[in-house]
Amino acid sequence: MVSTKAAPEISANPAHSAAMRLVHLAGRTMGSDLVFVEFRGPDGMVQARGSSIPERWRPYAHGQTPISAGRATVFVEDTADKEELGHVPALAEAGARAFVEVPLTGTTGAHLGLLWVGAPHPRKWPVEDLRTLEQLAAGAVAEAELRLEVQQRIEIESALRDSEESFRLLVEAVQDYAIFMTDPDGLIVSWNQGAERIFGYADQEVLLGPTTCFQPEKESARGRSDQDLRAAAAESGQAEDEAWRVRRDGTPFWAKVSVTALRDMRSRLVGYSVVVRDLTERKEAQDALTERDAVLEAVSFAADRFLKRIDWSEMLHQVLARLGTAAGATRVYIFQNHYSSDDRLLTSQRFEWCGPDIPTQQANPELQNLDLAKGGFKRWEVVLGRGDLVHGPVREFPPSERVLLERLGVQSLALVPIFEADGWWGFLGLEDTRSERTWSNVVLDVLRTAADTLGNAIARRDAESALEQSEAGLRQKGKLEAVGRLAGGIAHDFNNLLTAIRGNVDLLLKDFPEDDPRRADLEEVLAGASRATDLTRQLLAFGRQQVLRPQVLDLGEVTADFARLLHRMIGQDVPLQIHAGEELWPVRADRTQIEQVLMNLVINARHALPEQGGRIEIRVFNAQLEPSDPRRRNVMRPGRYLCLSVTDNGCGMSEDVKARVFEPFFTTKPQGEGTGLGLATAYGIVKQSGGYIWVDSAPGAGSTFSVYLPPVEASQPTPTPKEAVVAETPDSKGETILLVEDESVVRRLAHRVLTRAGYKVVEAENGPEALARYEEHGRVDLLVTDMVMPEMGGREVAESIAARQPDLRVVYMSGYTADEVFRQALPAARNRFLQKPFAPDDLTAKVREVLDDQAYEPWTASG
Repeated sequence: MVSTKAAPEISANPAHSAAMRLVHLAGRTMGSDLVFVEFRGPDGMVQARGSSIPERWRPYAHGQTPISAGRATVFVEDTADKEELGHVPALAEAGARAFVEVPLTGTTGAHLGLLWVGAPHPRKWPVEDLRTLEQLAAGAVAEAELRLEVQQRIEIESALRDSEESFRLLVEAVQDYAIFMTDPDGLIVSWNQGAERIFGYADQEVLLGPTTCFQPEKESARGRSDQDLRAAAAESGQAEDEAWRVRRDGTPFWAKVSVTALRDMRSRLVGYSVVVRDLTERKEAQDALTERDAVLEAVSFAADRFLKRIDWSEMLHQVLARLGTAAGATRVYIFQNHYSSDDRLLTSQRFEWCGPDIPTQQANPELQNLDLAKGGFKRWEVVLGRGDLVHGPVREFPPSERVLLERLGVQSLALVPIFEADGWWGFLGLEDTRSERTWSNVVLDVLRTAADTLGNAIARRDAESALEQSEAGLRQKGKLEAVGRLAGGIAHDFNNLLTAIRGNVDLLLKDFPEDDPRRADLEEVLAGASRATDLTRQLLAFGRQQVLRPQVLDLGEVTADFARLLHRMIGQDVPLQIHAGEELWPVRADRTQIEQVLMNLVINARHALPEQGGRIEIRVFNAQLEPSDPRRRNVMRPGRYLCLSVTDNGCGMSEDVKARVFEPFFTTKPQGEGTGLGLATAYGIVKQSGGYIWVDSAPGAGSTFSVYLPPVEASQPTPTPKEAVVAETPDSKGETILLVEDESVVRRLAHRVLTRAGYKVVEAENGPEALARYEEHGRVDLLVTDMVMPEMGGREVAESIAARQPDLRVVYMSGYTADEVFRQALPAARNRFLQKPFAPDDLTAKVREVLDDQAYEPWTASG
């Protein structure tokens, strides 16, 4: 602190120095030689005492409890009237007939000690005197706490011991604060190093000068002027405001300004103390959070639009408008990548939103078929292609990029890559043509989420378009396996998208009070997500990648139980004969799915029958296939099978029809009378159940469809989930979780949910990275992994880590799984499997369940 008055010495004991200073100031201010100050630590031990009274006469020297321990100022005008006071004899010996006790209260509200001032005669204690003592006490506490903080910092640097170095550290400790004093007219009379650091002025430049040079020229940015703050402080004692201030070099910063009026013993105004703190980073963070919330609302709006399946162009324009308004951009657009005839990467603007009075660039030929490499934007191709962002003021961009951007009037730019199933699809762009700006990392992260949402929506749209095209094409040449993989892939993407949407909306709902009107919109998004979940189940069933619930079945009993429904479906005029063999071998299959297969085969047979004389026969029998048995078709392994066949005496099939009979959407019925999915679905269910299905037919000779399923031992029970023995501790105990998920939106959501629940999360985006992270981190309490990932699936990750940590606990996540072993063993592992899409509470509940399961046993490929 550079001052026109001498600075006090700094004591090695912060509390003692403050105590002695308070003794001096209080005695001088009150005109008393009877002053006692005591500082105590949080443990109640005395840290420092200061006194002008002999020790044997000091108040409370013999263990009495201060009457001000209730943290309120207490005064006695004549001790003769207070004989109940236990320390009156000591006071009488000290020559005190009146006294004041002021509690010393820390900034946290803790009771730190007391200030005691006595008078040799009965005395009135005016309110002004009490207030002055309280202010002196508060100042002493502040000084002690500040000095204690400085001393703690000094102790960290054990090599710094001398008082000159300690004083330097004290000044450094308060360099985050500009502290200076002014006279009653507002002229600066002292200036500390923190003020020099924050404002940029040396003391000789500002002493005896006004404070107006610190205020911005624009009146709207000033907040309350320093003159207004001094006037308010003079009236109420202190005044505060947050507003813009200006440094010596002209750069603005957001400041909290506290002005305190200083008065002498006669309450005359002698000046002001001013404390200024630079809060620019905090304001930027708050502004970024506000902007983030607005962008998140736009992302939620986008999710709602996508789920409602409104017109694509209209929907994107609405989404871009919301994003642009929330992020403060003047223009927002989407570019899509494509390739030229000679395989060069090009990109073109497809969608755009412009703010008020901003000209559109939608028809600008410079933004169509833009060759990034040849057009000077090779950096964009590299940076965006690897998943990073391009952002910042345009003047900081390379010259080759500035040419076009400056011609378009762009001053600031943020480009966020959009990825879909096949890789880098394009990018989302936000620009500001009116001012230079920098988007905060918080907002950029949310823009990533927006781009991820767009990417998933684009992938869904492309997948739906591809599926529609495939439906037409597969009537000619498609194969069931190709369509099955497509359907499963779409469902997988849907489930990841739905997990992200549901999870983020659930988190938002937890932050909104029950009466917030925005909850209705978010709940509408959840309703849409539920409808989309039903769609994924249908796709998985079609693609033969649904999670089955197998059980040991007697197909003879299943067929007999289902016969009545079959009779009603085909009509009473069509004979239906059912023959079941003796001692049929049991099979393991999903009963509902087997009934679906049987129904589809019988309905197909019914459509093939002639108008008169048609009949259908169902047979269930054991079949022992030898290596030479033609029924093997050179595909089935020799051995035992349980066969379910459906035979009709209908029109039969040609070889061309037989070759395509299991293709989806293939039908010989007139247009509009069949979907062509019945036999394809039956084929998918049988294959997923580990069996085979064949057709034998000839024109005019009827048809026989035969389903072969591998038998199981009759005594082999259906696996059932073990009852988890869970302790009643739903909250986190600080466990470490290794989270493995290749979908970034799901991974980020799960990371947020688990971290908010108190877990330590080690994150990996694929199997190899998970093993590397495990090697780096060491033992973990739980592995949470997606089942379906490139390179290495979740089961392989679990088995690799379990080889090093046999007691590893695992939670598997999936919206579908192509892992047949896992699907067959799933009933036994039910208590450690989490079906996508899931809500945040589902994830934390499953994690807690598995961690607290006292009967947990590691699951292996054998179940």
